[in-house]
Amino acid sequence: MQHSGSPHPGATLGRFIEYMLLKKNDVATHLGISRGTLFRVIGEEGRITPDLAMRLERAFHIDAGFWLKKQADFDVYQARMSSEFKEVAPMKMAEDARDALAMAERDVVMGRVALRHPMMIENERGQAVA
Repeated sequence: MQHSGSPHPGATLGRFIEYMLLKKNDVATHLGISRGTLFRVIGEEGRITPDLAMRLERAFHIDAGFWLKKQADFDVYQARMSSEFKEVAPMKMAEDARDALAMAERDVVMGRVALRHPMMIENERGQAVA
């Protein structure tokens, strides 16, 4: 199937199995999953779950993160193509959001306890209090 954007990870998995010269039934049995599950993923109707990604990693020495990233990329592409999120307007400028995210990630990586800025403390009603 011809894809634009991010392809379904099942397409890659199907081609991978072909290039490995393996039978899909044998792969499903070896992975400990049903034939139907494998065929749904390869047929682009199922998802690469963390469980399946780990089974693929153990069987083929391909990092589970590779398969999960392909699934995430596909999911994000599909969401971006959806009109469901068009009505959500930005809350802050993109640069402010990127800066805040970089600071938050740095704090987490360095093991800092998350401290809220005094101006950002909210009461039970969600109103900012000083």
